[in-house]
Amino acid sequence: MLMEEKILLASERMMSGKDFTIMYGSEPLAIKDIDHHHAALKAGYVLLARGRLHKYSSCTNETVSVSGSNLTHVYKIWKSSNCAGFEIPEIECVKTFVNKSWFHVEHADNYPPTDKENSEILDSPSEHMTIVNGATSLPQIPEVVSSAKDLLPVMTSIWEFASFRGQQANAINSIVSGKDCFINIPTGGGKSLLYMLPAVSTPGITIVVEPILALISDQIAHCQERNIPAAALYGGLQEAYKQQVLHDLKLPNNPFKLLYTTPEFLVADIALQSVLEKLSSQGSIQRFVIDECHCVSLWGKEFRPAYMKLDFIRKQFPSVPIVMLTATATNQIQQDVCSALAVTEPIVIRDNYNRPNLVYHVVRKNGNLCDRIVSEVKDCECSIVYGSTRSECEAMCAKLCARGIITDISQHTPYQGFSVTGYIMNR
Repeated sequence: MLMEEKILLASERMMSGKDFTIMYGSEPLAIKDIDHHHAALKAGYVLLARGRLHKYSSCTNETVSVSGSNLTHVYKIWKSSNCAGFEIPEIECVKTFVNKSWFHVEHADNYPPTDKENSEILDSPSEHMTIVNGATSLPQIPEVVSSAKDLLPVMTSIWEFASFRGQQANAINSIVSGKDCFINIPTGGGKSLLYMLPAVSTPGITIVVEPILALISDQIAHCQERNIPAAALYGGLQEAYKQQVLHDLKLPNNPFKLLYTTPEFLVADIALQSVLEKLSSQGSIQRFVIDECHCVSLWGKEFRPAYMKLDFIRKQFPSVPIVMLTATATNQIQQDVCSALAVTEPIVIRDNYNRPNLVYHVVRKNGNLCDRIVSEVKDCECSIVYGSTRSECEAMCAKLCARGIITDISQHTPYQGFSVTGYIMNR
């Protein structure tokens, strides 16, 4: 049996995800994996086994298309260095697709290459990607956007939602009006859609400030799943990648609709600020979005001083609207956030936090707490238990594990001086 056949058979046994078809030339390869990118990686392993992959200088020689879930993506695949053997493969992929008059590359974490000899910054994005007919494109964009109703066809095409929920329509109406907005809707209310939908439907780029890198990763993955052109800039990225993104942002046909960053990077990185000033002078910045904006008040005064410097957005970009999103803001926090960001009269959208599907019981804590928890959750598929300290949660976690309950301790989140920790129990 050929090596590539062994790889494909192994992938079938290991994965229980979606079915994809890899086209390398005229040869179709059936691969089962969780998404297009991982399927492309498996194709890379096959090509590596055939001795067909090269270093960065020759990466344009290997292009594959990945079909599945009614979508087709095109990848360039190559190895990042000389591999001693197939046992330690180093495969990298860059997805490419066409969207009207501009192009977009969804970069691998370490693309472009760090090798100076092969890390030339190109004059146009089309020079470092392979365009294949039939690649996925975004839906038709409406010529005039004045309300959420105008964006329904785009939302249906990308997100497959037929209608808005709760205050989403009112919030999007406020956002597309070009005014500053403070939007406070509960978790699960679809806050990301509020800025993503206008971002893909109107000219220019939206700058999104996130408090933690995990959120940036989640949002970038969300964009990749829906073919929304997005990039991220923060301190932990390789310098060559950051330079490529900054270079692409300056192109006449800027390839991105969303740029995710952290408050620290936005405040401190002069190169990014310079690029944003150029974009602003061209009228190419749609808006700034401060996601989880309660962090400005709750974290900025304590251990994230960069949050308190975000008022430079209003000073340097006075004509660009600011959208503040949160699910955790009292009236006092709203005032703190608006004051810190120098926003004076925002449109305020609040949704109802009442969850009619939830029932609350308050009971006195006595007796053996572990026994009580086990009795409460024994018939539940999944439960979440909150404790006042991490050590308390860890101790209870150990007791529940001993009782046969599988537990997973979550990352603690500081909130108004308290450390609230949860652990999830799955039966």
